[in-house]
Amino acid sequence: MSILIVKQLPQAVLDCLAINVAVIDRDGVVVSVNRSWMEYASRHDRSCLLSITTGANYIDKCSTIEGRCTHHGMTISKGVEAVLDGKTDRFEFECLCNDNTCFLLQVVALDREDGGAVVSYLDITRIKIAEAERKTLYAVIEESINIIYITDKNARIQYVNKTFEHITGYTKADIIGTTPHMLSSGQTTQEQYEGLWNTISVGKTWRGIFKNRKKDGEFFWINGLVSVIKNDAGEITNYMAIQEDITDKMKARETINYIYSYDRTTRLLNRNSFMQRLDQWIAGEVGKDSRGALLVINLDAFKLINDTYGYLVGDELLASIAEMLTRTVVHGAAPKTAPKTAPKTAPKTDNSTVIVGRIGGDEFAIFLPGVDANEVAAQAEAIRKRIEAMRLSESLIRTSASVGIVTYPEHGASTRELMTRGNAAIYRAKELGQNRSHLYSSEDRYLEDIQLRFKEREQIKWALENNRFVPWFQPILDIRTHRISHYEALARMQVDEATVIYPVSFLYTAEKYGFINSIDRMIIDKTLITQARIASAQPQLSFGMNLSGKDLGDEQLLQFIRQRIEETRVDPTRLIFEVTETAAIGDLTKALTSIRALKELGCRISLDDFGVGFTSFKYLKDMEVDYIKIDGSFITNLPTSDENQHIVRAIRDMSGGMGIKTVAEFVEDMETMNLLRQYGVDYAQGYLIGKPSPNLRKDETFGMS
Repeated sequence: MSILIVKQLPQAVLDCLAINVAVIDRDGVVVSVNRSWMEYASRHDRSCLLSITTGANYIDKCSTIEGRCTHHGMTISKGVEAVLDGKTDRFEFECLCNDNTCFLLQVVALDREDGGAVVSYLDITRIKIAEAERKTLYAVIEESINIIYITDKNARIQYVNKTFEHITGYTKADIIGTTPHMLSSGQTTQEQYEGLWNTISVGKTWRGIFKNRKKDGEFFWINGLVSVIKNDAGEITNYMAIQEDITDKMKARETINYIYSYDRTTRLLNRNSFMQRLDQWIAGEVGKDSRGALLVINLDAFKLINDTYGYLVGDELLASIAEMLTRTVVHGAAPKTAPKTAPKTAPKTDNSTVIVGRIGGDEFAIFLPGVDANEVAAQAEAIRKRIEAMRLSESLIRTSASVGIVTYPEHGASTRELMTRGNAAIYRAKELGQNRSHLYSSEDRYLEDIQLRFKEREQIKWALENNRFVPWFQPILDIRTHRISHYEALARMQVDEATVIYPVSFLYTAEKYGFINSIDRMIIDKTLITQARIASAQPQLSFGMNLSGKDLGDEQLLQFIRQRIEETRVDPTRLIFEVTETAAIGDLTKALTSIRALKELGCRISLDDFGVGFTSFKYLKDMEVDYIKIDGSFITNLPTSDENQHIVRAIRDMSGGMGIKTVAEFVEDMETMNLLRQYGVDYAQGYLIGKPSPNLRKDETFGMS
């Protein structure tokens, strides 16, 4: 088409075009413009390339724009000249106006004889916005912390993001074109896969948890969804999976479940798990018409070893004894890590597995199915002699054991009866001189009650009558602020000015003969008086007080607490009542009643010795606990125990997610303190911060390196 023909085109034809169009001659002079061009030019200032009319030189106008075309490598004016000179048939340039409108400039040559060109501007603003949105969306998906991948409708992978590559170990080159079956762990059932496909094939979104396998064979857990992508016709074209790596959360859950069942020091079943296993044996088919025997093994003077050589040496001795018991009776120990499969069964028994557990600080229990009194007596004596002969390699520390023996079903038809009478047999063995085994007889419990507890009982009565139970206060540090946050009030029996008796020497008897409630009242009363006395000078301090299992559900005690709070005018929000984990779970209904009543007063609740029982986090939610005290057995060797470090982190993470503060007990060195601070544990209690004392500390700060 020649310039002459273009000149002869009716203006109405040019005006019908939706884009901005101008015709220039071979010298760059504008021959004509359409209505769209003129209307746009009238709305913009002279800097706009469209602000030019017939008769003006378009090349001169373009020379004011300095930008270069990235494709052609020249300025706009040079590009227009190149088209007019016949050096190229077309020149394009993206123009951004002052109002952020984006146009695509196109200059197309007319015939070679007459020269000239057609100049058009196409508004590509929406295209550019959509393109930017696509780039942003791609960046979000590519950089997401979640695994994201897209498949076609036949489940062939078309795209994976960086997180997919990082977590699975597969690169885009490895995985694109394959199916998600590449990630299969081999542990997902066919029913699970069918459920997924039945959901997404009808256009619905599937949600769930899968165990997958990485390229290196390592397993990982994901929690995710699979959704459908449809075209304009509503047909499924693709599937998109978005998955969160929850491997650490699942490991934490497994660890928490593990510590509910096993004792960490000895890797044996803990008390609750041991009793559950024995309950199951008695209630099951195996226990019907069967015989068995329970050995309860108590280490003689073990407390003296702990006090003399320290807890680390004591733990080493316990672990050695546990290993020996495991070898002797074949089975009972926990695996070295959280169990993945069921333990092996014991081949030496005729009808079931031997059960071995650590049921107390210095106490073990073994249940032997299929043996009678004569057989078990021989085994008990063999175990006693092995314990007596044991030595710790470095320090040559030795101990002995008293072994109580009861038989099933002669001495008891339930776990509770067997355990009670096993303890009675131990007391009798100790009364007879320790380091011996003793088969339970009906006289044992009576003799123990009379001879071993009478003196303690009278001493407790005297102390209550003479107001001799006093609180000693141990400081608890806020790790974040390095300041003393509160104190735990610990009961002591003050016999005279020089003699103080610790709870280990009176607590059992006090609970047995019903004195514990009176002791708790006396300690609570004196603690409230202390709180009231220092409130004006140190209003930020809180005080923790212990409630025994027998205090739970006691309405008279609750009324006493209400009355004393009113009389002393203390701030109830500064009072913390501590309940042991085992006591709370032992009678959850009573525990909830007492806890809710105390919470209504404004008091706070702490769950003590957490981790040695089997509390579920559902119970923590029901009890509305404010603090969890991580049991000291996980803290004493924290710097040297990877397992304990993992446990403490798991408890802290799970508790923190529930809004519960954590307190670490038995903190005795700065290395442990620094680890707790790193893990985000809120508070620390132990000899490093301060020992229990009848007086409060004068300084409220604590230096941390």
